[in-house]
Amino acid sequence: RRPSWTVSMSSETIRALEDQAFLDWRRNLAYLEEVEGMVLSPFEKNVDFWRQLWRTVEKSDIIVQIVDGRDPLFFLSKDLFQYVAEVAAQQSKSKKCVLLINKSDFVSPELRSAWREYFDLYHSEWTIVNFSAVQEISSIDDENAADVPLIAHGSYGCGSDILNATELIDLFEEIG
Repeated sequence: RRPSWTVSMSSETIRALEDQAFLDWRRNLAYLEEVEGMVLSPFEKNVDFWRQLWRTVEKSDIIVQIVDGRDPLFFLSKDLFQYVAEVAAQQSKSKKCVLLINKSDFVSPELRSAWREYFDLYHSEWTIVNFSAVQEISSIDDENAADVPLIAHGSYGCGSDILNATELIDLFEEIG
């Protein structure tokens, strides 16, 4: 978590607080790596990544987390959306959390429906969106098609519950 700060603090003071908090956090991560044998991504070890994330959450009205539709829970960071809620409460603002389930065309309509029921039951405060980036790439007009690499399409195709880019932008404008 970003350490508490106020607008009256100097940027050097804020940076020092962030550096200290990050150092403490990294010590905990080092313990997890050495003792528990966990493997961490380079992003988790980079304070600049976290600074960008903190500031993005503070400034944004909508936070979109993209997960793979074939196993959304594996890629999901519930803590990110919890952090967004904490920042929103501190700021006395409303921030919307959108879980964008990409590669939804690789998942059967029945499984997409089951995931929606799961997320509606356990995380009703989130907006759940099915999407297919591959489908969007495929919709590029013929004159640009030569620049697009050939990508395999999901075997289930895009159903009415999978938004296209225009529908996704409309949704963002509606909620944010």
